[in-house]
Amino acid sequence: MKESGFLSEIKVEEVMRSPVLTIFVDDSLSKAAEIFVRERIYYLPVVQSNKKLVGLLTQKYLYKMRSPRRIIGEEFEEKMDTIVDGHSYYYKDMLDSYILKNIMYQTPAKALKTDSLNAVIKNMAKSNVGCVTVVDEKDVVCGILTEKDIINYLAKKVL
Repeated sequence: MKESGFLSEIKVEEVMRSPVLTIFVDDSLSKAAEIFVRERIYYLPVVQSNKKLVGLLTQKYLYKMRSPRRIIGEEFEEKMDTIVDGHSYYYKDMLDSYILKNIMYQTPAKALKTDSLNAVIKNMAKSNVGCVTVVDEKDVVCGILTEKDIINYLAKKVL
């Protein structure tokens, strides 16, 4: 069945963000938390040393595994073993008691750069996911496409 509509003419590579930050499957969970906080992102593809996609870690999933602690009052003193995110913080050693490989999504949604935006949006809606990792034919990560990227693109093109 042939796709129709202007979204089927748009390719993922026109909308995706690239380069994309990734984390290695053997990295610590505290490193992932530091990236989430520093870069203000919500999705982090997990790769092997050859940049091949093996999973996806989301900030939401990190929060489910270990909620940050709230900073109450002015008694909090930032130390080397903490990761501060606004009015919350994590202890690095507490995060690192978890193994990244065990808490990441093992089969993340993915797309090719040449896929139509129409097909990817339908798959995202069907799978109830907020992003897809863009890979090449060998599953090497080359970008990321989030709901926010799609909305920003459509706002520029349609509105």
